[in-house]
Amino acid sequence: MKTKAVRWITATAVAFCAWSVASAAPFEGVITGTDVNVRSGPGGPGAYPCAQLSTPARVTVVDKLDDWFKILPPTGCYSVVSKTYVKPDATGKTGTVTGNNVWVRAAGVLRGDNFFTLQARLNTNDKIAILGESGEFYQIKPPKGAYFWISSQFVKPVGATTPAATAGSGSGTASGGAGGTVSVAVIPTPDPNAARAVVTPPSTQPAPTASEVKIPAGMERFAAAEKLLLAEFKKPMDRRNYDTLLATYGAVNVTGDNAYLKPYVDARTALVTTEIQRRKDLADVTKLVGDAQRREQELKLAQAKLQSESPTARPIMSFAAQGILLASDLFPGTPAAPKRYIVRDRSTYFINAYVQCVTGSVNLEASAGKYVGIIGSTKFDKNLGLDVVEASDIRVLGENITVPMPPKPGIKPIPTPAAPPKPTVRPIKPAIPAGTTPGPTPLVKPKPKAEVKPAPVVTPTPTPKVEVKPVPVVTPTPKVEVEVKPVVTPTPKVEIEVKPAPIVTPT
Repeated sequence: MKTKAVRWITATAVAFCAWSVASAAPFEGVITGTDVNVRSGPGGPGAYPCAQLSTPARVTVVDKLDDWFKILPPTGCYSVVSKTYVKPDATGKTGTVTGNNVWVRAAGVLRGDNFFTLQARLNTNDKIAILGESGEFYQIKPPKGAYFWISSQFVKPVGATTPAATAGSGSGTASGGAGGTVSVAVIPTPDPNAARAVVTPPSTQPAPTASEVKIPAGMERFAAAEKLLLAEFKKPMDRRNYDTLLATYGAVNVTGDNAYLKPYVDARTALVTTEIQRRKDLADVTKLVGDAQRREQELKLAQAKLQSESPTARPIMSFAAQGILLASDLFPGTPAAPKRYIVRDRSTYFINAYVQCVTGSVNLEASAGKYVGIIGSTKFDKNLGLDVVEASDIRVLGENITVPMPPKPGIKPIPTPAAPPKPTVRPIKPAIPAGTTPGPTPLVKPKPKAEVKPAPVVTPTPTPKVEVKPVPVVTPTPKVEVEVKPVVTPTPKVEIEVKPAPIVTPT
């Protein structure tokens, strides 16, 4: 009886909702083409290809929208999630979600980046199976609620010659006031047998009427909540009764035989909760904008009050450069570069900046030789080490300015260096040993050089020792013997050694 009720609701959903919904019974289909694209959405420019399938590959079809089949993730397709909200375990094969409302995006072997099609949401402590990495994302096994799409013209039911699914899921939008246009995603009519991949043959019996079928209470409440949802979303955001919507969906029985309604009720509850947060955020932004506008108005009033209190005050003008304007000898102007002028300080006559006017709207030549203020944009030139001002206006601040000419450089003669003084050589006096009474300086005569005779060739014999006997002193007066040593340094140096003569008794 329950199955008949669900089929009747599927055929007559327009009686309970503001849009038409029809669900294709899940079935297994076979691919009838080669390299058929599996996309992230049901066609359109935003539905990018994620993988390709060829006959005889098979897919599980769960729904249909226009000419597109909604299928379970086939081979080559996976999902991605931001690494920021995932904590992988030690193996790196499993991860835990660390945030709420974390988006899962469509991906595959044909889509390695730029993932923008959203498939599902994950919350804190949800577990995911990590397949790999794609930049800032983890490749994961598609979670529950993640689907892909394929053209219905390339899929046919297994064992059938024509597709069994005929109807498609519709869509509806509601236009809001302050909140703008809000798209309300269409949830296919729940089918308690959706988890069974069984092909239901078309019935030859007429559909039962409303009087013959008892509609489950859970379905009645869900349909009423959907109708109320569309009615509220047609109102401006600030007038929507979100509390009533939450209470209506909360009253739907999702236990027992109505357990198949739970994912649909949870999806609608999450949508309403998100809209509540959006309205709060919009109110906060509106308040900030209002405060900023009020503050701006207060500043304008304060500025007007200051101007009214000092109407004769002269406005302060800020110049990009100020000084004596003179033509530049380095930049006389060429077809490729404009003529430039220099601005010298009035006190020091140092160059403060260069000035030019590419557009020719300012006649700089007419103000040459005057004390001026330049108005315009400034750009620093690294090669010159100065600012270059593109003049948009010029103000003459003083007339008849005289600039002193710099002195011409002269050549200073180089003086001839003086000859270095000759060194003075002083004679070295001989040293006198301590304890000796100085006497008359003896006349020192150099010893004659000994005559060297060639040695006769003889048989080697022991060399006799030569005994040197002291010279006897004839008189008792000591005899001073002076010995002259050879000069060691370039400067002659004479050393005198005085030795006492031995006293010899006459025999």
